Amino acid sequence: MASGALALLEGHNYINLETFKKDGRGVVTPVWFMVDSQNVIVVTKSDTGKAKRTKNNAAVRIMPSGFSGEPKGDWIKGTARFANPDEMKRAFELRGKKYGSSEGLASSLSSYSESGRPVAIIITPD
Repeated sequence: MASGALALLEGHNYINLETFKKDGRGVVTPVWFMVDSQNVIVVTKSDTGKAKRTKNNAAVRIMPSGFSGEPKGDWIKGTARFANPDEMKRAFELRGKKYGSSEGLASSLSSYSESGRPVAIIITPD
């Protein structure tokens, strides 16, 4: 069970992840997420815009959302970093546990639409 700011994410399957361009403009993307201890984890591909923007600027914001990004709560500011190999393994375990068979389908579909290697973005609330 999450505590503090992350308790707001309980019961949700999606969050809006806001990452920032070099000029400071935010880009909001609805994504699957997992909570591990006091962190939020998002798995994506290294060539996605959200991964590239995170590489350039670790400041992010998250909020619970619906599938299409409809807001379901308030923004939470955070700092993002990329997972190490052990954390990456943990991210895949958590994703499989939370999303079950949907996780496999999403992984196979994303491999056709996105290039790059899988990465996990770990977000720590500020």
